[in-house]
Amino acid sequence: MKISAFGHAWVLRWRWMLAVLAIAALPAGLSAWQWQRGEDKAATLARIARWASEGAVGLDGLGARTDAAQIDGMVLDFEARWIAPMVWLVDNRVVDRRPGYDVVIAVEDIGAARVAGSRNAPARAALVNLGWIAA
Repeated sequence: MKISAFGHAWVLRWRWMLAVLAIAALPAGLSAWQWQRGEDKAATLARIARWASEGAVGLDGLGARTDAAQIDGMVLDFEARWIAPMVWLVDNRVVDRRPGYDVVIAVEDIGAARVAGSRNAPARAALVNLGWIAA
């Protein structure tokens, strides 16, 4: 294809045009991906701010929410006892470019049994992330 403009003639080759368009599409796709990540982070921060203003809830406050994305960052407050020896180290967690582990333990809700007034009341269990430790 030949284009003439401003006293010059250019020859456009389709292979080069396709290569240039493909190279230009890569940053456009990456920018759309970053935009989506920014929107997701803003929504997560807004959800955490709303929960902070509402205050901590007990295990009963979780209701039927079973999706981890719905409760990630929620502040819980309940009396619990560690179910020994349930400790898990979740590896491949990097914080500030340092490898480490998330420490997760299993606990049982002992406050609900006290409210029910019976020591034989079924206890509810939950997993609690205690935080990150360096490897």
